[in-house]
Amino acid sequence: MTRDEFARAATLLQRAELRCWDFGTTLRHVKDGDFVYLDPPFAVDSRRVFKEYGKHAFQLDDLERLSLHLDKIADRGAGFVVLRRL
Repeated sequence: MTRDEFARAATLLQRAELRCWDFGTTLRHVKDGDFVYLDPPFAVDSRRVFKEYGKHAFQLDDLERLSLHLDKIADRGAGFVVLRRL
């Protein structure tokens, strides 16, 4: 990334809103034209891959809930990217 690209990204991010909410609450606030970057924790059945950030761990059943929310924000005309770990 060049210095100019970094400065442009910093300017754009000044309009970003950061919230400390459950992802379901956050995604219910997404509107047409919004762009959402999601980096959910990697959920596994038998063990935790890393230390959790909060008291409620992201579980396998949260994947289905995340999928439903993504369908809804896509229907509203919002864009998104979901980071996937292999």
